[in-house]
Amino acid sequence: MGQANQKRLRHRDLRSGRLKCVYCGSRSADTVDHMPPIGAFTSRRRPNELEFPACEGCNAATRDVDNIISWLSRLQMTREPANDREFVELTGVISRNYPEVFTSIKEPKQVESICLPSGLIVPANFSQFEFDEYLGVVLKLFGLKFALAMHWLGTRKAPTADDRILVWPVGSGSFAAEETPKQLLRMLPETRALQQGRKIFSGQFVFTSHFEESKNGSVHFCAFRDSFGIFASFNPLPDDNLSDTDAEAVDSLCFRPSDLYRSYPFGLPRLTQEQLDRREAWKRTRPVWPRQPGFIR
Repeated sequence: MGQANQKRLRHRDLRSGRLKCVYCGSRSADTVDHMPPIGAFTSRRRPNELEFPACEGCNAATRDVDNIISWLSRLQMTREPANDREFVELTGVISRNYPEVFTSIKEPKQVESICLPSGLIVPANFSQFEFDEYLGVVLKLFGLKFALAMHWLGTRKAPTADDRILVWPVGSGSFAAEETPKQLLRMLPETRALQQGRKIFSGQFVFTSHFEESKNGSVHFCAFRDSFGIFASFNPLPDDNLSDTDAEAVDSLCFRPSDLYRSYPFGLPRLTQEQLDRREAWKRTRPVWPRQPGFIR
């Protein structure tokens, strides 16, 4: 059977209604969700792995997060011609539709940035920039979605309203400067890229997971290019060394499956044009040079 027929039959099974949605666990799946999103891959050439049964409500509710993640995944120092063209297009989409997120990025002391043909100045490497809660909540909500999908993949258990997911995003610079992310990653199985047939889609997305014997909890990690990574713990085990107060504090940081239904800007206030202009003020103080192919400054 050819790959096209295999894909058609697989998709028909995923959206047949026989399976529960991997994100809410309460409704029957009638769509196929790609985790990670197709837009995160160069030229939208994404292998057929990591396709999940989802209800239309959850699929639609997470499209804004998927769009933003597709853009963030391309903020890197090593650029490909195809990735560069798509990055320019995505930057326009993000700046128009998600201005709070686009202006969330702050300039550190030393930075390399790119001037796009439209005059927009954007970071060349996500890990070099600081960001505020608008971008932070996007990364955490994507981590929540990733953990729900991967836990279902390893256990075939649909989530419940009581499940908790703890998410920790890390920039690629953290792996070079901090020991904690390295230690966490060493505790997990080796990461791997998506694969279709003999072709391995390396350099764009890698992931790994570890499951408890009881299958009630799991830990997951994914990384996009050289941009950022996300650790996510599904139903993290209680730490007997924590006080009740600290345990409550950790629990307050956890997400629930229902948090996926936060609409943009994901529980945070919309900003006025004046506020957005102030957030972008640092960009207007920098010289805007003509865009050159592959030019990074």
